[in-house]
Amino acid sequence: MTNDAIQSSEAVALADRIRELVARMRSAEAELGAVLAEMEQRGVMEQLDYRSTARLLEHLADVSNLALSRSPHPPPG
Repeated sequence: MTNDAIQSSEAVALADRIRELVARMRSAEAELGAVLAEMEQRGVMEQLDYRSTARLLEHLADVSNLALSRSPHPPPG
């Protein structure tokens, strides 16, 4: 196998890995959204003394307000 073929094969493998990771991220985001929606529906936010989903995520996920405000899909609340 030539050096160019090896590099091309490695590039394809890296791109495939990115696709796999993005698919996992999307799945995790969907699951997180479902859990947050259920928490809001059941009134868990108030029981835990969080005024909003953003505050809950800020605390539990160690995400700053700045990061939340820059997100293309900020959480509701």
